[in-house]
Amino acid sequence: MSGGVPVPAGPFVPAGSVRIFDTTLRDGEQAPGAGLTAAEKLEVARQLFRLKVDVVEAGFPAASPGDFEAVRRIAQEAPQDIAVAALARRPVETLRVADDLHGRPTSGLEQMATQPHPQVVEWQARAREADARRAAEAKGVLPTVSLSGAVYGRGSGAQADGTLRGGAVGLAPNFYNWGIGVTVAVPLLDFKAVRARTAAALADVSLAQARGAEVTRELGIRQASARAEIDRARRVDLLLTPQLEAARTTEQQILTRYRVGLATIADVADAQRLLAQTESDAAVARLAVWLALLHAADAGGDLSAFIAATR
Repeated sequence: MSGGVPVPAGPFVPAGSVRIFDTTLRDGEQAPGAGLTAAEKLEVARQLFRLKVDVVEAGFPAASPGDFEAVRRIAQEAPQDIAVAALARRPVETLRVADDLHGRPTSGLEQMATQPHPQVVEWQARAREADARRAAEAKGVLPTVSLSGAVYGRGSGAQADGTLRGGAVGLAPNFYNWGIGVTVAVPLLDFKAVRARTAAALADVSLAQARGAEVTRELGIRQASARAEIDRARRVDLLLTPQLEAARTTEQQILTRYRVGLATIADVADAQRLLAQTESDAAVARLAVWLALLHAADAGGDLSAFIAATR
């Protein structure tokens, strides 16, 4: 996320080399009583930077606002030759956390599509088609002007006094004439029918525009509902994250106490039951997030980003 160690072509770790991935700030906090504040984490990270470790795992940003702030500050101060890693559970969360850590607005799947919804595009096309038909019908009441012309020629060997000229006279045209005419046609008998067809086309235009506006409003409501659904699902998901971590820690502590004789098998069963229930609740919460993102993608009219994220 911040800074970056050049990645060689081929294997991530070249043969004959060792890279240090330090998990003190993330896995180290799993020990009972080892919690650190954001300021304390930053101080430890500075010491790790001085030690020139290759990768610093700064924490779990989605676990709590404090962990998020610690990861953000560590990522900002990390040298360019040291990478900062953070734990994330799935692609959607990775996108959101990475954007938030870099101070950018969320660009994950919850963002609605910027292109018009296919249903809106369809009704806009219907409105344009009906308007074109109306314009064509309106021209049906206009007069039609036609221009015509003719050229005439004939050949004759006869004279006006009745005598005939000899030879080849008359084989070719030697008398010519021409004419030009203009015809104006007014469709008086079709006037009512044309007006009726024009009114019908105009009604189709109004219907398509009204339906397009209605679809736009419905999609706006669906998008707002999807945003609210995403927010609710993510809030539940984030609330369950520390509960799940606590349940896992509790189970490990009970198992340790049981091995040394300080806890009963009933205590172990209760801890494992609590862990199983919390894991089930967390899985349902994660599914609710994905379902909310699907609803948002459907309301936006584009499922491509959602499908790509699930692969």
